[in-house]
Amino acid sequence: MNTDLLVPVRLRALVVNDQVRRKDSFLRWLPNYHLLGVHRSPEPSPYASTDTEFSQEAGHDGVYLHWELPAALRRATTPGGEVTLPPAPNRWLVVRHAYTAAGDYATAAWVVESDFLDKRTGSVPYLRPGGGHVTPTRIGRSTEAAQWTESAADRPTFLTATGPGTLSFAAFQPHCQNVFSFHDPLAYLPHRFDRLGYQVVGWHASASDDPLADPRAREALEATLGWQADGTPPPGTRTVYTGRVHSVLPHYDPSGEQRPDPTVAVADSARSAFTALTADKAATDPSLTLAPALFDQLQSNTLTRADDPDNAHRLTDILLAAGFGEGTASYAWHAVPPGTAEEAASPEDERRARSVEAALNAAQHAYDRAERELAGLRRRLYGMWRLQGLPVLPRGYHHQQLTQELDPGREGSLAARVRAGREAAERLRSALPGGDTPAQLTESVRQYARAHGLPAGWGLKRVAPAPFHRALDPAVVLQGAGTLPVSDDATLRCRFGDRIVTSVQLPGTDAVFTAERPDLACNTLDLGAGEHSAMPDSARALLREAFLLDPSGAAARPAGSPADTGAATPRTGTAPAFGNDPWEQPWHPLHLLWEVEYHPLPHDQWEFDGDHYTCPQPLPEAARTYTGRTLLSDHLPRSLADQLRQYAPEDPELSPHCDALADRVARGDVLSSSLAGLRDMLIGQDPGQGVPPLGAPPELVELIGDAYRTSPDPGPLPVPFEGWPDSGFQQLRAGQFRFLRLTLVDSFGRSLDVITPAGTGGASGLRHPVVADALRPQRVPEALGAAPEHVIQLPPRLPQAARLGLDLMDAARGTDPATHLDDGNPLAGWIVPNLVDGSLTVYAPDGTALGLLRWAYRIGRPAREAVWTPLPGGVPAGLDALRTAFPHLHTLVTWLQGTGTDSSPLPAAMDLLETSLVDIVPTAGAASAALAGRPLALVRCRLHLDLDGPPPTDPGWQHIFDHEPPGPEFTGYSWPVRLGEQRRIGDGLVGYFADTDPGVLRTVVAPADAHPRIAAIGDGTHLRVTAGAARHLTLLVDPHAPVHATTNLLPTTALEIPHRFTDGPLNRMRTVLRTGPLLTPAAALQEGAVALPVRTVDDQTWTWAERAADGTWARFPTSAASTTPRWDDRAPVLRSGLLTSRSPLPQADAEIDDADTASE
Repeated sequence: MNTDLLVPVRLRALVVNDQVRRKDSFLRWLPNYHLLGVHRSPEPSPYASTDTEFSQEAGHDGVYLHWELPAALRRATTPGGEVTLPPAPNRWLVVRHAYTAAGDYATAAWVVESDFLDKRTGSVPYLRPGGGHVTPTRIGRSTEAAQWTESAADRPTFLTATGPGTLSFAAFQPHCQNVFSFHDPLAYLPHRFDRLGYQVVGWHASASDDPLADPRAREALEATLGWQADGTPPPGTRTVYTGRVHSVLPHYDPSGEQRPDPTVAVADSARSAFTALTADKAATDPSLTLAPALFDQLQSNTLTRADDPDNAHRLTDILLAAGFGEGTASYAWHAVPPGTAEEAASPEDERRARSVEAALNAAQHAYDRAERELAGLRRRLYGMWRLQGLPVLPRGYHHQQLTQELDPGREGSLAARVRAGREAAERLRSALPGGDTPAQLTESVRQYARAHGLPAGWGLKRVAPAPFHRALDPAVVLQGAGTLPVSDDATLRCRFGDRIVTSVQLPGTDAVFTAERPDLACNTLDLGAGEHSAMPDSARALLREAFLLDPSGAAARPAGSPADTGAATPRTGTAPAFGNDPWEQPWHPLHLLWEVEYHPLPHDQWEFDGDHYTCPQPLPEAARTYTGRTLLSDHLPRSLADQLRQYAPEDPELSPHCDALADRVARGDVLSSSLAGLRDMLIGQDPGQGVPPLGAPPELVELIGDAYRTSPDPGPLPVPFEGWPDSGFQQLRAGQFRFLRLTLVDSFGRSLDVITPAGTGGASGLRHPVVADALRPQRVPEALGAAPEHVIQLPPRLPQAARLGLDLMDAARGTDPATHLDDGNPLAGWIVPNLVDGSLTVYAPDGTALGLLRWAYRIGRPAREAVWTPLPGGVPAGLDALRTAFPHLHTLVTWLQGTGTDSSPLPAAMDLLETSLVDIVPTAGAASAALAGRPLALVRCRLHLDLDGPPPTDPGWQHIFDHEPPGPEFTGYSWPVRLGEQRRIGDGLVGYFADTDPGVLRTVVAPADAHPRIAAIGDGTHLRVTAGAARHLTLLVDPHAPVHATTNLLPTTALEIPHRFTDGPLNRMRTVLRTGPLLTPAAALQEGAVALPVRTVDDQTWTWAERAADGTWARFPTSAASTTPRWDDRAPVLRSGLLTSRSPLPQADAEIDDADTASE
């Protein structure tokens, strides 16, 4: 019994003949690994070093076969943190079945040795593995099967799907000739054979490379490899890979072939480009009218909240953020209190835990800063190493200078600085808890907590704070370009060898046909000595199966068989999963090549309107041309289709519509890519030249680490007497560009020009990209020489990852983040506006009522003014004491009172607060909020723009040996920031004071009445931030709603106040109502109490306070006045005072409050 496991592979065949070469264009290139010897990338530049002779010489004619490895062999794993791919099958039997209309049948066979290495006789360039040296060689060869013998049966292979480390190695046929592809020149095949069939049979030469050598894979075939089979393979089962293609026409005429004519969309993210593409289609297809909005919501995961009033703002933030990727990862730490009421934290434990948290965060911050600085030095070190390999340097520069900088043993060298920085970072790292696995991290955190005295029951939790964001390169989405050459099959239906087809039923008859006749070419084909010593047992049976299933073999059937050309039906056995459809000339795009003409627009030409940057009068600098080559992906439609299917799987009415739309999206023939590397090119970095430092000394390799993703491009060599040439370094990614060329290249190297230098491409004479709204220019200058629809505008983006931060600062000290101090608190105080009587109650940060500010007349003064009234239990000595205890709160009170000739802004502020609070969702405040107003927090914060490490600098030749290269100009640019969002009910900002302009309250809502001390935030241009220079602000906010900061330079930032800062004060906060004159009974139902018509619908405690004769406050409990009429000989008492209430406090707060009350 044959137990070979037959795994299907897709086999494609490209026919090249004189007609094809005249009609088609080809862009085929090969790497040159000898360039690694001079520290350059082996990959040629886009549109350069292509095989220009391919379309000219008849020697390239024939059939090119290319087979696709199963997804399980292309999937990497990371055991121990190292990326590993499974071994690829390294032996392939290639068989050609040739037919004529007259019934002639001939076969030929070759064996491809995929991992054969020889620098002279190998097929395609490769790097010899191992040895630690750069050794270019060539890989792959094919031999006629009759002449082939196995020479390395027991030697495990080095070969994987990525070959020498190139992602497209197995997918791009020119790179894997005689590895995973084969060229049949048809040299000795008579012309009369006009129908061809091909099959490949692959296996692992060494049994140890076979995936079924692992018992776990064999016993869980589908779970580990995604292969389905009827039963579990027994021990010793061999994996055999098999693919076929039939009805190939060697004399193929391409004149009737329809080449794709794709539509191109450009945006700052792939999802926005897809939406723009859909909107363009919807303009002519009414059935797609709602599709753009639907796709935006689905891709942003906001569709379920589409009715939320803030959903539009949330969607806008998500779409903006989609144009950014995350920069360097960092962490923050939170001390987590006990999780049960029985373990409630004491105030002392809280203070101790916050102290441990603050110290750990400070240590983490120091380590993160050291790592970012080290990364910058490593990039410079890699650039120095790459330049060392150049054969020619500018006059006055010597390779010895570069060698000295690369010597870590030389004091003051760049390598020595990197080594010192790495050692410093490692020391800081050793003081932090960590681990390679979750279990190791948990144990390390536990040990740290015990060593640093974290209270019992408390824990430490590592979280990721707001990340750095780097602008992504513009995204390109194409519809109608074709499908990818590599499929990601979730499961593959496999067969065992005993299910090979051995007989077929002929179409329209009951006749059964087998391939047992010894004179058939599939039986007479000489496979050499290797057939029985090395090839799989199923090899010959697979040849017969291919003949039986090939419709072209009908004429070769025995006399008396029906004369048809239809496909036969298997009578015994199971047909393979792939290869049953007739051949078509393949077109499966793999690469996107692009060339753009870019016109920089300097920083001072851009205007911020509060949401976006515009350039109404562009005056571009000199144009520059950039080229790139990127891989295409089909993840976008597949992801969107999955989201559609998962949206309403249980809804019987909606689910069918979602499934139908998902199918339409999945079949939409949409591919995506990007202008990858453009951002790096603008700052003088060449992503195409970023190669690992192969051949460098081990310590230098270790010091460089992974800082080789891009390579500095110092520009052309200087010309004598002309000074240093411009390196092309741009301060920002900000400008306008148009495509000069946009080209698709498929897996065989066939190319299709989508946009050409004349601005056209494909079948369209007026082709231009569909541009998303955010990238459409406001005006196109004549310098671009193109119509507006051909131009894409890139708004300002920083050349490196950055973070717009809003940090809560300690209100008392002001120099440290509140979360970094054990007793830090960002609250400077509270105010509660009473919209009934126009007063403001002012509270200390801990919720203690301090005073009342109201608009009133003073005796002997003609006009009303803002009068401050200290409250019972508050600061006893008036505003001077408030200045000492709570300076920021004092500043607010004195600002509201007005100074000098300015009138008090209190009335205008009260009107403004009333209008502002309407636009903020009410929070879960006190039950009396409707009566006494909602608490607003006065919060200290710091607005800052942080760069992710040292800024990129000009890589020009003149700065190569600078100890510290000159800083770039962009670090000094100021960027406007708009705080708050009026129409976003989930934004809690009312207004803010900037420390640089403390006399003006900037408010989200524009004031109805003009006042010199109140101004609207508007477009945010009054608040600007510069990298490395923080702005300190005092915010007036709803404590339960976040504050949003919009700059468009980076994703929108949100600031939220942790509950641990607000819950205690809000629980202690007393509602204060000025009441009176009020007639009260002379005697209350409760002795010593004042009878008042107080509220009884909640559980709050109400007290009465009034001025005594000596000016002090007298306080009384209250009781509800009786509603029963009664006669009393005592006159009622006319009272004026303060009615205060508070909710019951948690036990810990109640004890503290009782102590405070006793001390009053």
